[in-house]
Amino acid sequence: MASTPFDTSAQRQGTRKIAEAMAFLRAALQDGQARPASEVEAEARAAGIAHSTLAEARKRLKITARRAGKGWEWAPPVSWQSSANPKIQTSLYLESAASPCLDDRL
Repeated sequence: MASTPFDTSAQRQGTRKIAEAMAFLRAALQDGQARPASEVEAEARAAGIAHSTLAEARKRLKITARRAGKGWEWAPPVSWQSSANPKIQTSLYLESAASPCLDDRL
């Protein structure tokens, strides 16, 4: 998202936090396998990522939630499985999180 004179510091910070949460989720699911949602959420909390920020990042990345026994698990989209190297993509998200000019399509 390009900066405009009407952007507030809070908007830029919110965008940065979502980018960081997206990077976290890419790293958490980088092997392409589904993981228990409660486990990923606990790791996110420990990393200082708010529940609402994590939810928005999950939505933007198209991570699916499905029932697994008594709980839920999160699975990365099929497109991640066809990626040549998801670790490289994760590092790109981390680099963009540090950038003052973020694209909201991340």
